Amino acid sequence: MTAAPTAQQIARKEERRQAQGLGAVSTDTQPLADGVACWAGIKSWANRVVGVGMADAAVDDGLIDRAEAFYLDRGTPECRFELCAYTHPSLVKNLGERGYALSEFELVYGLTLPEDPEQAFAMLAPYPPGVTIEQVDRTDVDAVNTYIHLNFRSQAIPDVGAPPADDIPKPDPDAIELYRRIVCHPQVDSFLGYVDGEVACSGAMEAVDGHGCFFSAATSPAFRRRGLHGALFSARVRRAIETSTRTLVVATAPGGPTERNAQRKGFTPLYTRALFGRALEE
Repeated sequence: MTAAPTAQQIARKEERRQAQGLGAVSTDTQPLADGVACWAGIKSWANRVVGVGMADAAVDDGLIDRAEAFYLDRGTPECRFELCAYTHPSLVKNLGERGYALSEFELVYGLTLPEDPEQAFAMLAPYPPGVTIEQVDRTDVDAVNTYIHLNFRSQAIPDVGAPPADDIPKPDPDAIELYRRIVCHPQVDSFLGYVDGEVACSGAMEAVDGHGCFFSAATSPAFRRRGLHGALFSARVRRAIETSTRTLVVATAPGGPTERNAQRKGFTPLYTRALFGRALEE
């Protein structure tokens, strides 16, 4: 029996997947040591440097200069670095000396599936009554558009104090096209959930070399608190088993619904990510 991987081993896999995956769907990139600077539009959430500092070597201060020049050249007056608890301390030190400030934390939870597929399948809970989960055909334009529309609208509406439909901010075209590239990427499997035939939730996963990440889960307000988020977890675990993906992670804001659902599904805390940023001057 193969020993379960350590948190650091999973972190190396996940940060490498994150860098490769985000780089593959970004509009423009620049390799930086063991990571990559990503850009997908002036205001895109994807504008960040990811995967740097995971090797057992100090990070050259000149790397930060190259990253900042990359974003300034694209009219983006901010440079952001996504680090994790296993990032080499030299990068943390250099960013601090440059005046980079912490803007947010993210928790990464993990689950290592049993090697025996039968044991892994036995972990899966049945879906709630009336719920079906279907994998999105990435070549089906209508299905992809349904996924994108539901995901954006659902994530824009909080659990409480939901704004009127007319007040929900509309995503900019860059964001729409970024999500389209994500859903259509060959390593990404996306899912739509239905309640009695009505589309109600969405979520995705990416799997690379036996390691996978769950992301982008969202449920329409009318269907919340009915077990759909948990059903999406089960559907993606099932897909992981089918693709011989043994280590799984999900990143979540501290205290959010994804964290609670991850804990219910047996995921445990692995490590923390942090986003550091600094405004740039030309």
